[in-house]
Amino acid sequence: MIIIMTSSTLTSLKLMLDRHDIFGLVHKLHQECLPKVEPGFKVCRMILEQLLTNENSSKQSSIQKFKNSEFLADFIWEKLNTGHYSNVLPEYRQIYSLISMVKVLYLVYSLDHDTLNPDVLKDLIKILDMGLIMGGPLENDANSKLAGKLHFVIEQKTEKDEFLVKKRKIEYTCSLIGQAPNVDQIDEFEDLDLSEFVERYRIPERNFKIRDFCQTWKAFSKWNLDYFKRKFGFRTVPIEIGNKYTDESWTQTLMTINEFITDFIEDPKAKSVGYLAQHEIFYQIPELKEDLEIPDFCYSENDFEPNLNFWFGPKNTTTPLHTDPKHNVLVQIFGYKYVRLYPQKDSGFLYPNPGMLLNNTSMIDIEEDFEKLVKTFPDFAKAKGLECILGPGDLLYIPPKCWHFVKSLSTSCSISFWFD
Repeated sequence: MIIIMTSSTLTSLKLMLDRHDIFGLVHKLHQECLPKVEPGFKVCRMILEQLLTNENSSKQSSIQKFKNSEFLADFIWEKLNTGHYSNVLPEYRQIYSLISMVKVLYLVYSLDHDTLNPDVLKDLIKILDMGLIMGGPLENDANSKLAGKLHFVIEQKTEKDEFLVKKRKIEYTCSLIGQAPNVDQIDEFEDLDLSEFVERYRIPERNFKIRDFCQTWKAFSKWNLDYFKRKFGFRTVPIEIGNKYTDESWTQTLMTINEFITDFIEDPKAKSVGYLAQHEIFYQIPELKEDLEIPDFCYSENDFEPNLNFWFGPKNTTTPLHTDPKHNVLVQIFGYKYVRLYPQKDSGFLYPNPGMLLNNTSMIDIEEDFEKLVKTFPDFAKAKGLECILGPGDLLYIPPKCWHFVKSLSTSCSISFWFD
């Protein structure tokens, strides 16, 4: 693909970056965030005050302000990576998101036609994505929207219907079905109204599956590998590397969606399994959320918006037997997954890990031979489970603290809606 960058392209980029809006955000950071985290850090304050000056918009001035904002970003990065991430002050995260926006602003204003190229645009997108991943979205989704606009500049134009998913059968095999005794098929429906959900399933905390639930969603007809690569391929996302998070070799890395699909999904010789798992991608790329419809089940108790998570990866991605604290509606967009479930009341038979870090995860590997398992974990024979295969369009309800094991049987994409 050849992308021609013209002077009008650069002008358009500068128009995208409303300096006054960004200065307003910097002013808010200067007045509200910084005093809470570093009241005595005068260098940060001086840098911010310099960034707020708008009298000189020359290339040389923009280069210097970019360097200053990069210094501040490096300082905040150290704060984000000191100690456990859950203990990091939210103001540091907000500062990092905002300073990422400022870096992009001054980098664009330091460019001229000779230095503008697709690689520079990809770098700008990566800066914004790092701010989104480490810090989150800013007011009015300013940074996520800007990343989307920049991606659009280098996006190949396509016919409107080029990415529509063709209705073809995806081949898969599953050796886990029927492998263990005391495991039955889950209740399945073609539809289920809200009152019946509450009375028969939510209150008694029972699982069920609805076939072909989301076939009217835009995501069902639009999302596939080519669509993700074309529309979001240069966006940076966190990827889990390893068969499952309980493995000692399991790790995480950052890469673009293009790199992830090429290296872990399309490459038949991939040496390890990669998984874009439990990522709040809809904060990072809000236009993806426009392709979904939140199931009514999520509002059965209150009107609070559910937490949405994105699960995307190749065949053989595995989530070990574990529990989550919230109600979960899991919707399969494309591909197939095997799911095994056990009720909360059977927790005593499922051998949770003794350590605090993984106490919501069982020591039992569902994929091992049942007879061998019960020799090591004899009470597992008393557990009574359910199982099903989720196919394109299917919905699965998982109550809070319900144990569940999930394995993809093909390239797969799912959305989980967590609610109280």
